[in-house]
Amino acid sequence: MLFRSRDGNGPLRTIHRQVGTSGSFGAAPLEQHIGLGASARITAIDVTWPGSGLKQHFADVPVNQAFSLEEGAATLTPTVRPTLTLGGVR
Repeated sequence: MLFRSRDGNGPLRTIHRQVGTSGSFGAAPLEQHIGLGASARITAIDVTWPGSGLKQHFADVPVNQAFSLEEGAATLTPTVRPTLTLGGVR
């Protein structure tokens, strides 16, 4: 995966991630958490699928959200996550 992000009017930043399974527990999770900074926006995500070589491009992706990605899908699918409250009154 290749993420391109920008903080405000600052320079374009590129983040590379290789996603895949590995031989030991938790060594390479399929779920990725990418920290971009407080004012960052994602200008593009490019994915190259290793088996088929298919390349996908997603532009202007919203931040602070979770998405699922399926090979060949035209869009990213928003993933709803339950709210978890730690501590406090029950």
